[in-house]
Amino acid sequence: MELDELKNQLNEKFAADQNKSTTDIAALLKKQTFSIVRKLQRSLWFDLAANVFVLLLFIWQGLYNSSWALRVYFSSFIILSAVALIILIYLIKKIYSLNNTVLPVKQNLETIYTIIKEYKKRCFQLTMIFIPVCIIFIFLLNYVENKSGHQFDNLINKLNDRMWIFYTAIIVYVSMITIGIYYFTKWWLKKLYGKYLDQLKSLIVELEE
Repeated sequence: MELDELKNQLNEKFAADQNKSTTDIAALLKKQTFSIVRKLQRSLWFDLAANVFVLLLFIWQGLYNSSWALRVYFSSFIILSAVALIILIYLIKKIYSLNNTVLPVKQNLETIYTIIKEYKKRCFQLTMIFIPVCIIFIFLLNYVENKSGHQFDNLINKLNDRMWIFYTAIIVYVSMITIGIYYFTKWWLKKLYGKYLDQLKSLIVELEE
């Protein structure tokens, strides 16, 4: 009888230790989850602040720049910047809501990971699409503005048979801007979101295991 009681006590102790271990692991994972999601939220807030600064800069340039072409150029992107702000505010609220619900942790993490990864991907794609659009747009505006003052005509007359210098300079200039923006955008998005997405993915794998 005493042996049966001892067995029961040992079984209860082992079960308690196992439950305690499981609870400790769950608490640790929850802490890691909260930390990573908070970092992503902080990155979104920083992105939002940067977009507010850009929007104010566009408004200022659209109103007070001495060049007509640049006023039109910056004014044209005010609406786009406002849309970006609305999207960022929505994402911040969405992530905050997901991080404070009672749904399973793994489901929340997968949803957050998918949302931020998709946002990061779309930001990069739109930036690459807008590079040629912005370059062509500013060249057209400058052409229209300078055409009224015959500056392009004067430049063409001066270059005469050396127009290849002008076109080569434009190609080099556009290429350098494109390459610079490409690498800067990749670095910027990775710094804001990339490393935290990798950590989030690792955490999801841990939860699956």
